[in-house]
Amino acid sequence: MYDDDKDLIDFLEELEKMVARDKEEGFDTFEIEKPKKTLYEKENFSLDFSVGYDDNGDAVNLNLIEAPHLLVGGNSTHWALLNILYQLTTEYVDKVDFVICGKKEKYREFNPLPCVINEITDDDNYVSGILRYMVTEMEHRFELMEQSLVRNIAEYNGKYSNDTRKQMKRIVIAIDDYDRLFSLNREVGNGIIRLTQKARAAGIHIILGSTNIDISSVNRYTLANIPVQLVSKVKDRNASISCLGQGGAEKLNDNEALLSSYSYKLQRVSLESEPFDTSRLSFYYWDDDCKSKELQVFVDNYIKSLKPIDGDLLNEVREFVKTIDCFYISVIQRKFKIGYYKAREILNQLMREGVVYRERPGKPYYNIK
Repeated sequence: MYDDDKDLIDFLEELEKMVARDKEEGFDTFEIEKPKKTLYEKENFSLDFSVGYDDNGDAVNLNLIEAPHLLVGGNSTHWALLNILYQLTTEYVDKVDFVICGKKEKYREFNPLPCVINEITDDDNYVSGILRYMVTEMEHRFELMEQSLVRNIAEYNGKYSNDTRKQMKRIVIAIDDYDRLFSLNREVGNGIIRLTQKARAAGIHIILGSTNIDISSVNRYTLANIPVQLVSKVKDRNASISCLGQGGAEKLNDNEALLSSYSYKLQRVSLESEPFDTSRLSFYYWDDDCKSKELQVFVDNYIKSLKPIDGDLLNEVREFVKTIDCFYISVIQRKFKIGYYKAREILNQLMREGVVYRERPGKPYYNIK
């Protein structure tokens, strides 16, 4: 009925004047109390970083507050992720918590940082446990915001601007090799979808990295709530269409990328070509253990709850696949008389061990020779 509180207050003021006139004329009246208006000043905070340079040599910046989630894809994914994380961790080392999932040797300089609250790993079960924990944390934050009568983390932190102990830190979750993790564990994809749907208001931001972009892993459900994509050179037009909605990324040079931002415009960006001096991160190292013990306990309990694979059956399948060149999952089902999900779980374990591999989701498994 009213567009905002101002319209309602204007109406009540006019009604008050009418009541005053009625009093003068001797009519029976009653007092109307003005509603109390509670406004909280939003926190003045941004998560800015540069993704590269435009044709004029000017920096192209993004802000995770405005565009809460980001997909980084293509051949230069790891390079772009290093650039983004280097900027964010050094700029917001004491203001933001970071969760980094990827190969430990690639991100070893980030592991001792005080703002990185997890042990960096690319184990799919560990990543799935982290995402489950973050979904729980998101729901907990929504409960706190509901009790404080605010709608998002900016208003919540603004309300408690004088009490920093009650304020909530924003969390940035960076996941590299998302396509591989998704192919090994569908729970990773489910966790990403749940977080990108509503975690923005709770101050949780997702950065996905996927080198081998494929419609099976980076699909419309994954991209539905990821408003910004930074895509470097990909293998073919289909890969470009799956994440950008149009071709073009397959024609890029090695140090170029296409940025589809919240302005809904494609922009060509030149990525950083200078090597990063990650040794400078040592200035931010702390001696104390800064990892979240609550997160670690949650993930450990989650992994313990997973049903173990039958060791004898796993050994039999391992020996069998070494005798054939390529096969579909149905071959394992028929040979060992097991269901689809058990066969997929066994083959995923063999993929973790490096016994078999898949070129991409939906394709046959191949032996590693």
